Amino acid sequence: MRSGSRWFLLALAAMLAGGLPPATAKVPRAPAVHPLARSVPVEDPPGGALGSLAEALDHAQDHRGTARIVVLGASHTAADYLTGPLRRALQRRFGDGGPGLLLPGRPWRGARHDALDLDASHGWKTHRFGRETPDADGLWGIVGAAVSASGPGEFVRMTPKADREPRARFDQVEVWFLAQPAGGTFQVRLGPRVLGEVSTGSPEVQARRWTSPRIRRPGPVEVRTLGDGEVRLLGVELDRHRPGITVDALGVPGARLQDLLEAREDLLRETLSWRRPDLLVLAFGTNEAYDPDLDLPAYRALLRDGLHRLRTWAPEASCLLVGPGALPRAPGPPEAPPGVRRREVTEAQRQEAQEAGCAFFDLAAGTGHEEGMERWVEAGLALRDRVHFTEAGYAVLAEVLLRGLREALNGPAYRPPPRRPR
Repeated sequence: MRSGSRWFLLALAAMLAGGLPPATAKVPRAPAVHPLARSVPVEDPPGGALGSLAEALDHAQDHRGTARIVVLGASHTAADYLTGPLRRALQRRFGDGGPGLLLPGRPWRGARHDALDLDASHGWKTHRFGRETPDADGLWGIVGAAVSASGPGEFVRMTPKADREPRARFDQVEVWFLAQPAGGTFQVRLGPRVLGEVSTGSPEVQARRWTSPRIRRPGPVEVRTLGDGEVRLLGVELDRHRPGITVDALGVPGARLQDLLEAREDLLRETLSWRRPDLLVLAFGTNEAYDPDLDLPAYRALLRDGLHRLRTWAPEASCLLVGPGALPRAPGPPEAPPGVRRREVTEAQRQEAQEAGCAFFDLAAGTGHEEGMERWVEAGLALRDRVHFTEAGYAVLAEVLLRGLREALNGPAYRPPPRRPR
């Protein structure tokens, strides 16, 4: 059944206030989901950029498969405040595919997951590119970073939140790790039970994964080192083997698209192929827009090359670029107008998305651009830095994005062909 207009109408009619009619030329645009929010379209000039997502969600609705959404980006997607509401809303309608893929432990301050409590011992090191680690080795995968420990008894732990209803559910654990010379050994535990013991030693440096047997009842998952060498974790996957949807929140604070692409290419390619996304979301741009020395032609070339590489590695995936948020503080000279780089980066992303056959969503437009951020701060929806949002604010933006997706998937490119009269 190919019915983008039908399934998304049903999915979001119960989620958004008042119920929504199909998006047609004869129906006026519905009011914003919050008085301060603006309705923003998911732009799809190619007229089919979301085809793989539409098909995957049809399969999930018909209990024939799992739809996977992989979100890569910077701080707006790093703490699961934006992606968490997306995951909950979509899983309520299409089925719960599990918490999905994440970087375990506490790789940076503020790390969190909407459905899981994250904990770690103190002996872990985070590997990533950035201003503080320009000499990073690039040995991580599509998650955008990695964590490592060498001493005995170091652990990372993921526990379903007791106050979350429904609680996180999964029936299999998959640990992604770096195989390397002199690599150490780790155990995977479910509560007190040892699910497996894995050596990461290998003559060659490569990405590998270990998959647990099926789990009857989810509980605290722990990866613990034995102390015989470095263990580097590239991610942990907590999934359910049943139809539904997963939304992976893989943002890294302060990240730029260039940081992700500077990782070793074979590791990126291999780990992206493991996840098999139906929708690949790229939510970069805020940090690029803050750079007063940003070379716009070079940035556009990087964006074009990055989209080509990622789409080549995940050829079956739909693609969506999420533009930078509003930037009320000018990154250039004091006389520069606020957000000038944001507008340039937004337009570059919009144009390159269209050239690559991707959809585009203007995040800043959802707040009313720079002019609206003060009102969002006063309403408790944005932080005083005028860049990031509160938990309530991210929930509003998630609803704006859901509405934009719903309208795009109700467009002509996703409507079933008319039936011929018998």
